[in-house]
Amino acid sequence: MDKLSRLLLWFKMRWVAMTAWRDLVERAREPRKHQLRLLMSILKRSQHTTFGTERQFQSVDSYEAFAERVEVQDYESLRPYIERQERDKTPELNPESPLLYAQTSGTTGSPKLVPILEHTVDNYKRSQGIVTYANTQACPGIYAGKILAITSPHVEGKLETGTAFGSMSGLLSKSMPRLTRQKYVLPSAVLDIENYQAKYYLISAFALAARDISFIGTANPSTVMKLAETIKRHQKELVEDVRSGRLSDLFGLGAVQLQPLQASFQANPGRAGELEAAFAESEGLSFHALWPELKALSVWTGGSVGALIPEVERLLGGAVSVIELGYLSSEFRGSINVDPLKNLCIPTIHECFFEFVPVAEHGEADQRFLLVDELELGEQYHVYVTTQEGLYRYFMNDIVEVNGTFLATPSIQFVQKGKGVVNLTGEKLYEGQVIDAIARVRAALGLSFDFFIMLGDEQTLQYKLYIDCEACDKAELCASFEGALRELNVEFATKRDSGRLKETAVSLLGAGTYEAYKEHCIANGQREGQFKYMVLQSESDCDFDFAAHELEG
Repeated sequence: MDKLSRLLLWFKMRWVAMTAWRDLVERAREPRKHQLRLLMSILKRSQHTTFGTERQFQSVDSYEAFAERVEVQDYESLRPYIERQERDKTPELNPESPLLYAQTSGTTGSPKLVPILEHTVDNYKRSQGIVTYANTQACPGIYAGKILAITSPHVEGKLETGTAFGSMSGLLSKSMPRLTRQKYVLPSAVLDIENYQAKYYLISAFALAARDISFIGTANPSTVMKLAETIKRHQKELVEDVRSGRLSDLFGLGAVQLQPLQASFQANPGRAGELEAAFAESEGLSFHALWPELKALSVWTGGSVGALIPEVERLLGGAVSVIELGYLSSEFRGSINVDPLKNLCIPTIHECFFEFVPVAEHGEADQRFLLVDELELGEQYHVYVTTQEGLYRYFMNDIVEVNGTFLATPSIQFVQKGKGVVNLTGEKLYEGQVIDAIARVRAALGLSFDFFIMLGDEQTLQYKLYIDCEACDKAELCASFEGALRELNVEFATKRDSGRLKETAVSLLGAGTYEAYKEHCIANGQREGQFKYMVLQSESDCDFDFAAHELEG
């Protein structure tokens, strides 16, 4: 980073500190007061929409009145409003038409289209400025070099009406401060490539060509794993590409797609020599060896993808920080990391109004809706959100846990989807419990593996654990795993002791199963850049043939 760029970034961060950061700190000191003010602002702004008129927003003057007037929503209850607003350009949910939509898979097979408004983009830019400021304070030099940002495209297509749709991760990447966006390594056209293998090859080529990468940002740690796998598999070809300045077409993209990228890819024999030396000197692939200036990786660390973090940390090597990206979905940005050293992510109290229901009470007739200041450390909650984009008391089907505080505001960590619960005989086994049990098995047996998934078979009343650990002793692993689950879930222990649950069936998987499963899910509608699989599922909900990938014996 040249002196002028460093100076401009310093001034930008000073401005953020005096404006957006200071405002967030004020809100974090009195979250309830500012949350209620935000709610009234959202309702006033939307009072003349169809949704607001039906629920008489103009006369709502308190949270209690809001909760009485507005029933809990999901996407299907809001879909008619969204579709009418887009088709007829009438103010159904929002007083103005969306600029574009964030698209994600829906429960009915039809995708969800979440409105993105002009002020949505402004809010995301403001929040990204806060995150950038927090990162610079916690990790000096984090943006001194180039940035490898791997996301889904900002715009992925257009509806019949002409309005664009795209990804939340792409929108967030585009919302980064201009000074940091200028440092991106990847041409945007690389992220538009649909051929899965070709895209990662090109990402690897552009990344390896840049020695001075100081920051990597991507939502899913599986993306980091895929990057490492691609580099390992095509080491020689990638080094030759860097040396010659010619991008190999190993996957049949053709000149139409490769030629525009070729102009941004220059020959660098010296860098090729450095890469050859790094590959020769390292026993295993090390990102720090490939990119000596690498300071940090920002990625999801919670939920099912958290199982990949130990391997990601091994891949990084050196003193590279892993920064939690925060609670993020296509519907909204749920938290921002205000303390990257401790990975404290507080709810986006400046953007959205939050309600929480304790997990133990969820679904009960007398379940309590709590506001952000009423949450307790160590407790888990279901999330309901009211956004400035027209989602009202929207059930996210996500479970978060309070893991700390920032001033008077709790910090939250994503734990699992609410659907990550299987109940074969009354044990109510949670995805988070399976993840914790696997972590204990790793520690107790000293095992190293990247992928696991457990399916509950309603017909045989048995859980089936699939795990990519070729050297494991299945009997030992099963005993350790079930012992951990017994400690974490007393009902699981009771049902096993009574024989109502059969012993967990453990199957070992061959290399490449995770990628095969991921590609299967993507082919069935999941977005590659935001891919998250459910560690615990009912067998009837999973149509992937894991048996075909089992090792013999």
